[in-house]
Amino acid sequence: EVITCGKLAMKYFCPFYFILSILHGLSGALRGVGKSIPPMVVLLLSLCVFRIFWIWLVLPHFSTIEGVYLSGILGTWGCDDHHLCLHGKVAAGRQTAG
Repeated sequence: EVITCGKLAMKYFCPFYFILSILHGLSGALRGVGKSIPPMVVLLLSLCVFRIFWIWLVLPHFSTIEGVYLSGILGTWGCDDHHLCLHGKVAAGRQTAG
C-alpha cells in the first residue's frame, strides 16, 4: 500500500514540479539583486506557517489522498509563487522609481 501511495503522489507531484522550480528561481533571483530578507520571510511564512493553516482549515474537506495531494500542490506552491512574483514586481517598481 505504501508503494501505491508513493506512485499516486508522483502522479500528482511530477506534472506540477515546475511550480516549485519557479518558486526557488524567483527566490534566488531576488537574493541575487540584494534582497535577501523578503524572499526568506515569504518562503518561511508560505512554506511553514501557511501550510499549517492550510492543513488545519482546508484539508478536512478532502476525503481522499488525491485531494490532499492536489490541494497541497496548488494551494501552497501556487501561493508561494504568487507572493514572490508580487514582491518582485514591487521591488522592481521601487528600483525604477528611486
